[in-house]
Amino acid sequence: MAASRRCLGGLLTGVALCLATACDDYDDSALWEAVNGLEERVAALEQWQKETNNNIAALQELLTTNDMITSVTPVLMSGDTVGYTISFLNSDPITLYNGEKGEAGDTPQIGLTQDDAGDWYWMLNGELMTDTNGDPIRANGEDGKDGQDGSDGDDGATGPAGPQGKPGDNAPTPQIKLGKDVTGTIADGGSAVEDAWYLSVDNGKTWYRVSGQDGTSGGSFFEGVTIEGDYVIFTLSDGGSFKVPCGGCTIDEQGDYTVYSAAGLQAWVTAAQSTPSTCCTLAADIDMSGQTWTPVGNSLGNPYTGTFDGAGYSISNLSSNTVGLFNYVSSGTIKNLIMETPQINTGNGGNNIGIIVGRLEGGTVENCHVVGGSIRKNVSVGSVVGSVSNGTVRACSSSATVYASLVNGGGIVGYNNGTVIACYAIGQVTGGQRIGAVIGENNNTITACYWSGTSTYGWYNFTAWNSSYTPVSANKVDDTNITWATAAEEMNKQLTDYQWVVNTDDATKATRPLLITRQGE
Repeated sequence: MAASRRCLGGLLTGVALCLATACDDYDDSALWEAVNGLEERVAALEQWQKETNNNIAALQELLTTNDMITSVTPVLMSGDTVGYTISFLNSDPITLYNGEKGEAGDTPQIGLTQDDAGDWYWMLNGELMTDTNGDPIRANGEDGKDGQDGSDGDDGATGPAGPQGKPGDNAPTPQIKLGKDVTGTIADGGSAVEDAWYLSVDNGKTWYRVSGQDGTSGGSFFEGVTIEGDYVIFTLSDGGSFKVPCGGCTIDEQGDYTVYSAAGLQAWVTAAQSTPSTCCTLAADIDMSGQTWTPVGNSLGNPYTGTFDGAGYSISNLSSNTVGLFNYVSSGTIKNLIMETPQINTGNGGNNIGIIVGRLEGGTVENCHVVGGSIRKNVSVGSVVGSVSNGTVRACSSSATVYASLVNGGGIVGYNNGTVIACYAIGQVTGGQRIGAVIGENNNTITACYWSGTSTYGWYNFTAWNSSYTPVSANKVDDTNITWATAAEEMNKQLTDYQWVVNTDDATKATRPLLITRQGE
């Protein structure tokens, strides 16, 4: 670059002389294009240097951490994902930038390799990086070496073994710099070449030249991340990868969660309790065994207003002594979810309680299914929703056991002042007054809902003018007048985007005689 600048200086002198002699026809556009191009290239090189050093430090931290990742959030530029911000349970977040490799021979190629013992080492241009002693540079922590044996005593006996050495620290993080920025000692004894790349493995004391002059800006040696169960998998550009334990979720640029595990679901709960519009999508079946559950939408003044999409996955073994998955939902949507063997059982206390939603104040619960389990409360107890006000429950089913000790117990909804469409229930429902196989007390609309089992009535219709309750026994599947096939046919007339089909799997049809599909599938 120094030579380039001398040439540039000569050209500029020529321009000055030309102007002094009134060279009106001189065209300097090519010169300025070269100058502008040089500035752009230097800026690109400096950006690559910044990102590479950041990635080296970030990957070293990932390889040595004992912390847990709580979220992985994409970093966007002009709508494209250019990296990821990794947040931890206890440590500060880090950011990794991804991209393609630079051209071999021009830009240093940084990588990682793992030995048979599971330790990681830094690579440079396909070769192990070594320190000033020629030893490979570890990217994760090193064990301390044993102390030396003690010297012989006066009587000739062997002295005791020396003490165990302390665990070694991580090797210094390698650093990449352009020659123009190097301030330490150049290893070959010469001067730094401004446009060349230099590497230091001793915290900037000594610098080794690792590329030719005028190297082009390369991309990152980090390629991307994926989530597999309770681990985040980090993939390098050379095809290598390593994994770090995670909290089981990712967060997109809108702050919405994709959840892979119980820890991830709990992380979403924490976020949704402070920001009740926070959306969540499941990406795996989640077992909540042993988890303490705090419901989302914890009060009528702080209801859940986002979208929770189960994406066809299940939440199993949820146990609570208060309410179910959600307490209050207003204008939110809960959909495509299976709840397997939940237990919401704390005696007879509590009103407006459901396994999925306690109180639906507007909004929608659709394509949600409770398989087995039980709920036991006091008033307005439903397997799917405890009470509905101005909301809609559609295309839902339940085989759970429901007990409402006082009044309004239903296999789908305990108390309905909204709309319930094309749902069915086959679980046992018992308790005090107005106990229905599908709905306890109905004050609004029920359309094409079916039931089977030991219950006498499907629901109780409330008549306002004389405050009376009329039990309804219609729509019971008895395999004589009504079969599950005819029930599915009638329910499907009320649905546009979902369709019920008869389950032919002997292993599951006892708890789910009908299964839901998307229209056209």
